[in-house]
Amino acid sequence: SLLLMAINLIMTARKSAPFEAPAGNALVSVSEARPAAVEVTWYSRPSGVFIIAGIVFFFLAVVIQGILPSILPQTYNPTVTSASAGQTIQVAGYTPLEHRGRQVYIREGCWYCHSQYVRPVTGEDLRWGPVSQAGEYVYDQPQLLGTRRIGPDLLRVGRKYGDDWHAAHHWDPRDVVPDSVMPRFPWLYKDSSGKSTPELNEDGLALVAYLQKLGTSIGDWRETFVSTRLTAGAALQSSDTEKSLDLLPRGKQVYFRRCAGCHGEKGDGNGPSARFLNPKPRDFTSGTFKFRSTAGGATSLPLDEDLFITVSHGLWGTAMPPWYEISSQERLAVIQFIKIFSNRWKNEKTGAAIQIPEEPPVTMESIARGKQQFETMCAACHGAGGLGDGVPAGVLSDIWGNPINPANFTLPAGVPGGVKLGHDGRHIFKTITTGIGGTPMPSFSDAFTPAQTWDIVHYVQSLRVNAHIASLKQAGLTEPKQAAGFCTSSVPWLLAACNNVLLPIIDFCSAGGPLQAKASINKIQMSEARGNIWASLSEAADRQQIDPQVLQIDRPEIPVINTVTTNKAKLP
Repeated sequence: SLLLMAINLIMTARKSAPFEAPAGNALVSVSEARPAAVEVTWYSRPSGVFIIAGIVFFFLAVVIQGILPSILPQTYNPTVTSASAGQTIQVAGYTPLEHRGRQVYIREGCWYCHSQYVRPVTGEDLRWGPVSQAGEYVYDQPQLLGTRRIGPDLLRVGRKYGDDWHAAHHWDPRDVVPDSVMPRFPWLYKDSSGKSTPELNEDGLALVAYLQKLGTSIGDWRETFVSTRLTAGAALQSSDTEKSLDLLPRGKQVYFRRCAGCHGEKGDGNGPSARFLNPKPRDFTSGTFKFRSTAGGATSLPLDEDLFITVSHGLWGTAMPPWYEISSQERLAVIQFIKIFSNRWKNEKTGAAIQIPEEPPVTMESIARGKQQFETMCAACHGAGGLGDGVPAGVLSDIWGNPINPANFTLPAGVPGGVKLGHDGRHIFKTITTGIGGTPMPSFSDAFTPAQTWDIVHYVQSLRVNAHIASLKQAGLTEPKQAAGFCTSSVPWLLAACNNVLLPIIDFCSAGGPLQAKASINKIQMSEARGNIWASLSEAADRQQIDPQVLQIDRPEIPVINTVTTNKAKLP
């Protein structure tokens, strides 16, 4: 439009005759259609400009959006940047089960309503997760980017929910979310009568496996996701300006819309979807909560900040998803509402929050002392290597009679059997100090000093860092695949045109052409990756208070600390 306006102004100034006002009573002749001196050209006709511009821009769009992406080297380079390690890693292809699940996803028309693309615009990365990378779509043919979001974007849905949540959701979405418009998929279950708890058939299991794969190619990004990485101090402010009773009506609305499907209308953990879930939803009528920062034993009531963190973060590896997408006031309101299910909130006072001292530097000595304490007090349940294999499965149970297994500290975020609220130092410190309510995990506040607790925290974090580095070595930091040659025509003139004309254009558009293969995994890369992972878990490491020896690739064995411990506590 600006170009047409400029042309019009220039032509008017060059070829138009000066305007002369007619005489007072003179009749204006309308017989002359156009002055003979005015020359008419194609670019002065709007129709001509629109036709030519339309054809040019149509073919330009085809080339840029259709042809170039299919021949650029990045399109066939299965590498991405790890969200936690900051290094280039390989993208693994789909397993046979995941590939079958993708076919089920296409067959059932899931892509009609769900996109798979986190756009680089404001707020997308805070709602869905890190922005999409080209290497994530290498194995997707056809690609399922989608054009509509009737349902949520699914690119980062992997490990957000447990497998059992997906089973409940596909059986009847309105049992989980009452206002959902998603249809039921009873044909994905072995028994669709509903008389007993339906079990997924092979297609259903494949679909869930595919959904759990989505978004995991860029590494363990949930560990540092800003929308769920909360501490008690940053979670919320006290409701001095808004009374708790004023929040109950709003909290009731949120509860029956978001929570009753699993926790039940009476808050007893027997919602319509509960039969699918393991572990079972929390029974609010008992007034016992697992994760707290309050002193007074494993049955102490939590602070509002503790419940706010659980609601916002979710519990990894379970059916409890993160609810950071609803407003903070709605989260605070539903916290006030769930308190009405138990008389403990009326009859008891919430204990004081424990004091968490500043984290000391991460050193080899700290990790060694932590290992010694861990093997003495923790390995009986969690196993010597922190794999959660210290006791056989099914031996332990919670106070509600549900089987429970010790956490595997080496697993990434969202994998069943791992930690529930993250490997960050403050969370692990609180868990060791206060215990986990309703479970065999006791409070160790009297067994360890704060310094000893931090040593154990550093050792537990080292287990996760080492496991993460091992996974990067195995399937991440390897030589990227070379892009296949594009100019392979047997026609001499076409081959010459491709090499001399098309390839330079591709090279320019791809900022240097195919990525060069790396000779080996060098020490700078691995040390940097280890440092980034440590900084994502430890506040001290994030402040650069970490022993350089901890960041070495071929890290020496943890030294044995020959000290006489004064800790006389025994395993409960």
